[in-house]
Amino acid sequence: KGIRSGEDDPFTVFLRVPPKHQLLTTRQDNSKLVIPNNVNLCFEYTGETETIASEIHSAVSNHASNRASSPAGTTPLQMSIGIFHPSHYDDPISVASDVATLIDNTMEHDVDISRILLLPGGGTRVVVADHKVIVVDEDGHDRPNDGSVPVVEDDDLIRMCEELSYLDVPGPTIKSRLVVQALGEDVLMEILTMGITKYVVDDDEGASLHMLIDATREAGRDLYLGG
Repeated sequence: KGIRSGEDDPFTVFLRVPPKHQLLTTRQDNSKLVIPNNVNLCFEYTGETETIASEIHSAVSNHASNRASSPAGTTPLQMSIGIFHPSHYDDPISVASDVATLIDNTMEHDVDISRILLLPGGGTRVVVADHKVIVVDEDGHDRPNDGSVPVVEDDDLIRMCEELSYLDVPGPTIKSRLVVQALGEDVLMEILTMGITKYVVDDDEGASLHMLIDATREAGRDLYLGG
């Protein structure tokens, strides 16, 4: 409800699918629920590749008939993998191996994982301001990080980008699928030099967006805002 069809909305909406979550196929009035073309189902990486693949296959099979009888027709569902929890950034080699396995597994069933989101922190937004780590909870309240919320270091995010970029998989390159959270100017410049071109900015005052604009200019790149 409230998500418009992709025909009049040029932006992609990433819908985070929590682990072991069953996507509904009908609304409360028992009418068919059709996922719009501009919605990308983002399945959370947990390290359990077989479970994630099963959830993706289930979503495809359960919603295929609904889409076939709608204006969306036979347009495939958009799928992505989201690496949210900071603990996964401690072992980028294992994560990269799992991502390659997932891509191979799903392609065997004609499912395309179009995006890989690197958003450390996930639902809990971690903001770095003036070298102080501030955690924004679900109610929008700021509180100092007492150590209970792990923070991904710049080097760990860079290593994750590197390990994923090394993958040789069928279809589009991993670099073209990566969407990375812009956490800081130094790490952003490092990742830009790898040829990664899609970023997420997340702040209310526009500081992250201005940082991204400055970094792309310094790197001699053009910046396009889109979904």
